[in-house]
Amino acid sequence: MSGIINNTGARSGVIGTTVAPAVGTGTDGYVFTATGAGVDPAWEAAAGLLYTPAFGYHKDGTNQTVGTGAADAVITFQTEQFDTHNTFTSDTTFTPAVAGYYFISSTITASLPTGTYWQLRIEINGATVNTEEKYNDSGGTRTTQNSITWVQYLDGDDYLQIVGRQASGGSISTFGSTGFNNRIVGFKLA
Repeated sequence: MSGIINNTGARSGVIGTTVAPAVGTGTDGYVFTATGAGVDPAWEAAAGLLYTPAFGYHKDGTNQTVGTGAADAVITFQTEQFDTHNTFTSDTTFTPAVAGYYFISSTITASLPTGTYWQLRIEINGATVNTEEKYNDSGGTRTTQNSITWVQYLDGDDYLQIVGRQASGGSISTFGSTGFNNRIVGFKLA
């Protein structure tokens, strides 16, 4: 006997099984599949879905202080734009849950005094994998936007953070503006 699955997740009839029909409910991102004759159908991760997990976050309008010298600051991103698998947590940390190669990009804007560098780093499990620096030698305070991009293989339990450092002799603040000035985006490539 053939079966029918409607768009609400309910199934009727028998699909390669002798088990009585039941109502099927699944998880977002999963599909209802029959894995072979005599095997009950099941909800499984959809094969071939590209670019997920994926996330995008930005600041919420609040400036963030970054200390000087060796004082690193893990950059916070409070406002979710999208997060397909709820993998960005605590406003600071991405944990992929699904192993693979990930594209990560972040941009942070700050106002730098003359003679100051603004360093942005991608760290995985606390270790730096990429660094981008901007230096202000303009003779006055300058708004500086620093962007960093990287592709990295991540295990499901790795964690990734964006870290800032500067050397003004005092503290500076990132701009709290929302949107493209202060953001992080990432997605699984393969």
